[in-house]
Amino acid sequence: MNKIIALSLLQLLFINPLQASEPVLAMLLTVYSNDMQKFSIGSYGVTCKSYGVVSLDELMRHANINATCKKSIKNFQRKNPLLNYLSEGLLHVQQLYHVDFRKKSCIIYAKGELTLAEILLENGLAQVSQKLSDKYLVYRYKNAQRRAKFNKKGMFSSRVATDCLAEFLKVQ
Repeated sequence: MNKIIALSLLQLLFINPLQASEPVLAMLLTVYSNDMQKFSIGSYGVTCKSYGVVSLDELMRHANINATCKKSIKNFQRKNPLLNYLSEGLLHVQQLYHVDFRKKSCIIYAKGELTLAEILLENGLAQVSQKLSDKYLVYRYKNAQRRAKFNKKGMFSSRVATDCLAEFLKVQ
């Protein structure tokens, strides 16, 4: 009987991983940007965007951002080249990570309970999405964002936060 239950759980997690409600183990294949990675789960390849945040990378990919915002982001990225590759230095290809799928995005547990989105927020590389409704995540994400503002990290150390405020609201 226990073998049947165990096989059913394995099928749920590996045959149809996008419908699993618990975080699943996924192997990192590629880091595209700070907020976008590709994972494999069994024979599935899944591209993940960080859930609940709007990152600077996402703003730059957005076609309709104003020139002032775009210029501020480019200046910031030129002055802080290591922050452009934060996720690449933090995450390791071919390593397993717990990933929780939400809508068309993912929560990636990068350091134990700490999510990649929280790390991006704490380094001033993203802002909390206004559409985020999960109270627990809103609390954690806003605390990480407050720490970045207080410590003047990332976009809060330059004009990006003020120049792009309206753009962050548009992208969400």
